[in-house]
Amino acid sequence: MVISVGTAVAYLAKAMATPVWTLLPFAHDWRWLLGRRDTPWYPTMRLFRQRVPGNWKGVFEAVARDLEGVADSRILPGKPAIPGQQ
Repeated sequence: MVISVGTAVAYLAKAMATPVWTLLPFAHDWRWLLGRRDTPWYPTMRLFRQRVPGNWKGVFEAVARDLEGVADSRILPGKPAIPGQQ
């Protein structure tokens, strides 16, 4: 997974069908449409938007929360989170 702003790295990741989370400023480019967390052009991309101009804290909190959910989903039920741990 790649977490990036709308740079060449994000575009390369989506061209390779790699999951990519893109962080967008409040006044973003037209291609990201309005009020969506996805984009019809890039199916492996999720969008995280500023709700208030200049406030990245909310964006990073949303990314951290969702990333934690991804990590939790990869831990198998009944298995220790850390190998060798009981």
